[in-house]
Amino acid sequence: MRGRMNRRPRGHAARGEPDGAMASLKSDGIEIYHPASTSTPEIDLTHSACDVMSRKSSRRARSSFEDITSPKKVWTETSREDRVASELLLDPLLCQTLLPVGSALINVISSEEHRGRTHFHFAHGFGASSLSFERLMSYMCSATNLDVGVVCAHDIAGFGQSQPPNHHHEYTLQHDGCCVTPAALEHALVRAGLPAGGGRDAGIVFCGHSMGCISAVFSAVEWLERGHRTPSVLLVAPAIAASAGAAEACRFDLATQLWLRALFAALAWVRAVGALGAIAIRTMIFGLVSLPRFWKGGLHVAFSFHSGLPTARTAAQYASAAQRKNWTDGLLAFIDANVWRAGRQLPLPPTPQHAHASSVPQLLRRLQAAGARILIVHDEGDLLVPLANSHRLLAALPPGKASLETTRGSGHMPHETDVAAFTALLVKSGLLRELS
Repeated sequence: MRGRMNRRPRGHAARGEPDGAMASLKSDGIEIYHPASTSTPEIDLTHSACDVMSRKSSRRARSSFEDITSPKKVWTETSREDRVASELLLDPLLCQTLLPVGSALINVISSEEHRGRTHFHFAHGFGASSLSFERLMSYMCSATNLDVGVVCAHDIAGFGQSQPPNHHHEYTLQHDGCCVTPAALEHALVRAGLPAGGGRDAGIVFCGHSMGCISAVFSAVEWLERGHRTPSVLLVAPAIAASAGAAEACRFDLATQLWLRALFAALAWVRAVGALGAIAIRTMIFGLVSLPRFWKGGLHVAFSFHSGLPTARTAAQYASAAQRKNWTDGLLAFIDANVWRAGRQLPLPPTPQHAHASSVPQLLRRLQAAGARILIVHDEGDLLVPLANSHRLLAALPPGKASLETTRGSGHMPHETDVAAFTALLVKSGLLRELS
């Protein structure tokens, strides 16, 4: 079924002033569309209406997607406060969909209208969700003189509002990149009235942040193998080791590895003591992520203690997914699939996405050989993944169509700290062009 989104009102001027990021980009010559309403009520961190929709949808036959932005009877089962909290987490220029992929219901946010021919898919990092790209996606859609087509992102299994899958291998980043991302992008393109591949002259950019860079690389290779036009790859603060070992595809943020090791040990304990241990570890994690200071403290480090960040809305977006009842189970399943099994070399079921039996750097070299443009963006003061890691990754790739752009003052989150500067960087690097 196809639902309506809050479409862009033609000829309407903005009420209120744009934020600093929008003002700075407009001064660089990029025209910005401002929604009719810019007021932002206080955000409630109760269970979101998306969670109610996801749990109900999982009981149905998954032959069609659920459009969360369209009014349906299910909304009457949730309180007004839940609906407001859910709607505040999504910009009115974007629509939200639950898309069945395999045994999971994947939460996808995308634009419905398009002007240009360059289409983007964004893959988030560990502990984040598609909402980490929400401001950037909305900003790109608002820039009327940029060649921006469809933009979309989805919640990787185990994070965000995606309904967890039933099969263990569906939590892996390889499965996400090879199966989920192409399905999400093709769905967004078709929804916007375009061919599944975007069209003959379309440009496709797969963007990943941190851990999501691994998924983005697999997505680009899969897109190429499906016979589509060669895509470009945008890697933001990539948590990809430069060596060619097969296990390197499962690396995470360098700082994140510390508490991942603790969870790894906890998983071993859970496996040893059984159900009681599982209940204990779930309770501990859920209690931790329920603390507002947990998200604010972690985000302060991610933003490298940038003044004014994170905002209350950003913190609310990150914390919202953790309010879901089964979020802890999904997180543990993701870690189990990508860390435990990778570390112990436990086999995964033979599935199509494991046809890419190469390390991520090898896949990048394969993309380069096919003519793909690869852009790495990294901040000098990144406290989670050092800039030196991107220098090593760039050195491991053949010279030519791979390049590195450095930023200053944006920490581990260049795409969130200043969406204006980040968009201008894409224009400067040639991944995005201005319309004449």
